[in-house]
Amino acid sequence: MSGRDDALPDPYPVGDAAEFHVAMTQDIQQTLYGHLRPEYADRQPEGSKYQPDRYEQGVITTLTRSTGDSRVTYIVDDVVPPQTENDVHVRDGSLKLSPAYRARAATTIEHDPRKGIAYFHSHPGWSAYPSKPDLEADPMRLESNAERLGADRPFGAGIIASKPRRETDQPEWSFRAYDFTTGSPPEKTEATAVRVLGTSPVEKLRNGPFLEKFETTFSAQGPAGPGLGSGTVAHDSTLELWGERGQARLSGIRVAVVGCGGVGSLLAEQIARLGVGGAIFVDFDHLKGANLNRAYGASREDARSNVRKADLARNIAEEAATAPGFQARAVHGSIIEDANKDHSALGAVLDCDIILNAADPHWVQKVVDRVAYAHLIPVVSGGTHLQVDEETDKLAAGARSTVETAGPGMACLHCLGAWKQGDRRSGVVRDRQPPQDRADNGGLYVQREPGEADDGSDELRDPSVVTTNGLVASLMMERFQALVVGTSTSTFAGRQVYRPSTGEIQWQTADGDRRTRCKDDCEKGRTVGLGDYVDLDTGEDYDLRVENPDVR
Repeated sequence: MSGRDDALPDPYPVGDAAEFHVAMTQDIQQTLYGHLRPEYADRQPEGSKYQPDRYEQGVITTLTRSTGDSRVTYIVDDVVPPQTENDVHVRDGSLKLSPAYRARAATTIEHDPRKGIAYFHSHPGWSAYPSKPDLEADPMRLESNAERLGADRPFGAGIIASKPRRETDQPEWSFRAYDFTTGSPPEKTEATAVRVLGTSPVEKLRNGPFLEKFETTFSAQGPAGPGLGSGTVAHDSTLELWGERGQARLSGIRVAVVGCGGVGSLLAEQIARLGVGGAIFVDFDHLKGANLNRAYGASREDARSNVRKADLARNIAEEAATAPGFQARAVHGSIIEDANKDHSALGAVLDCDIILNAADPHWVQKVVDRVAYAHLIPVVSGGTHLQVDEETDKLAAGARSTVETAGPGMACLHCLGAWKQGDRRSGVVRDRQPPQDRADNGGLYVQREPGEADDGSDELRDPSVVTTNGLVASLMMERFQALVVGTSTSTFAGRQVYRPSTGEIQWQTADGDRRTRCKDDCEKGRTVGLGDYVDLDTGEDYDLRVENPDVR
């Protein structure tokens, strides 16, 4: 599962990115705290006993890179602990990391071209603003790493304040990327937010949101930063539920909605009214008359004009948005497409903080599943499979709606049964075949004869109804709120199954217990935080080409 995926944007300097973030799992964050803020840590990690008792503390980490269309994220994927008191020491009033410690850190990744190095240290007090000695020492230390490992790897330096800020109850961070591909001195770029994903949502039921964005000394407003804005009069009722801090978290989130049909069009309005700061809508399909019974916000004129579903979702969101400065973008393309860059949506999705997947194909779910772990972007996925008993004309027992969440520390979509590799009849294998080679002769689409109406009435599809779509969208939004704001945090992980024939909602179980962890043989855990160098299994999306014959 290694190798840079073809659907990713071509690499570009961090300084050319519109946004630069740092991301890590909660486990990595707590390990950093154990070294740099021991009084606020929940454990004493390996090597922390070698940190200076007073003054500042320091530690070395490894980095990977996640590249979106306009945002670059450096992922802190591991901590290299000190092994002796000399590794981190104070001399002449300055914190020093020994040459042996720095060489050992470089050795751990020397043969792994995916990874780079970052130096972290703490600042006493509330500020993480880098001092002049910091700005002089960090690039000098890192330059030797760049010469040894290669200038094209990610390099950086970070600071964590020892004390939390009063207004947020969280410490201030700062982080600078140093790009040695531009020559010497290296180009410096400041991060505007630090994203942290929790790892044990079910075990820590009331321990805050799963996804948090921390303020840096150079924070920006809206999704480019942690969301520093406060609520407006439009948020009065939600402020009663999660307060100004929760509303600020929402204003700092950019959401990717993948699939803008029956469920996706509902999600577009709900996320906008909730107060998120931005959204990206992905779909390659056009609205048709046959979609009007479930396309929320669509008019007959929209269907006659065959408007793009992504454009419609964007327009709905912009009209409903309650967050000041809300920005939305429509991408007429596919997240699984890598052959035609103009219609590849992966880079746009990697600019987001969370994915709401409302697309049914197994292949799409496989790709967003891998993104969730490799790029630290959690995904909430939902859909409906309605079956009718031909003898009774009633819903069959197998009819169901499902909602799942995936991300580090949680069971992945594959282990939850949301997608399967399959064969020519179903699953990813079927989805990757040209329509004429599929066992169902294309499934969703039938070739029209000249002169036949292009209203979607000839498409073969599963039954769908706006009421079940509404249920799925609302359950997905409950998961979204739990992930971002911290409401109902016991619903973070697992798969919920609604049976319309009985009206019951049940959790999927394994050995009698709700499944919240991956199966023992699952490989997702080994890809967490590896970023661009995880093969996402993208390819040529034939359904994109059926709907858009001009795409080559």
